[in-house]
Amino acid sequence: MIKIGGKTTDDIDKLVHKLAIDNEAYPSPLHYKGFPKSVCTSVNNVACHGIPDDRPLEDGDIINIDVTVYLNGFHGDCSSTFLVGNVDEKGRKLVQVTKECLYRAIEHCKPGRFFNSLDNSYPGRMLPGMTFTIEPVIAQGSENIVILEDGWTAVTEDTGRAAQLEHTVLITETGVEVLTQC
Repeated sequence: MIKIGGKTTDDIDKLVHKLAIDNEAYPSPLHYKGFPKSVCTSVNNVACHGIPDDRPLEDGDIINIDVTVYLNGFHGDCSSTFLVGNVDEKGRKLVQVTKECLYRAIEHCKPGRFFNSLDNSYPGRMLPGMTFTIEPVIAQGSENIVILEDGWTAVTEDTGRAAQLEHTVLITETGVEVLTQC
C-alpha cells in the first residue's frame, strides 16, 4: 500500500520526468507518436497507457505506473500496480494474481521456447540475446478493451478495474534475466 491519496498522476509524471533527466536518461513515452507525458499512469478501469492528469488519487484506487526510459542506447520498460489506501479484497487479489502471472511467465522463458507459448499471436522462438517485455494486463469483468479518443488510453469496456505489471527480460544461454526493477 502506498500513501499518495490526494496526489495526482500529473505529480507522478513530474517526479518520473525529473528522476529520468537527473539520471541522464530520457523518458521514452514523451512525444512518442504524440504521447504528451513522461510516464503512463493507469487508474482503476484504465488497462494501460493512461495519460497523467490533475485528478487526485483517492482511497481505494489502484494505479499502474509504467516507466520507460532511454539510457546509453537502450530503452528499459517496467511497470507495477499500486494500492492507494484501503483497497477492497477484490482489488488486492487482482493485483496479486497479475503479479503471479508476470513471474510465472518470466520463469517460463528460456532459449528455444516458442513465444506463442506466452502469447498466441507472436511467432518464433526465444533466442539468447533477445530482450523483450512481459506485461500481463488482467481485468475484473469483461476482457474487452476500448481505446479513448486521445488514441492512447485503453479502458475496460465494462469499467471493471484492471492491473498490469511488467518487466524487461533478456534471454540468456541458460535461461532468463530480469533487467528492470519496479
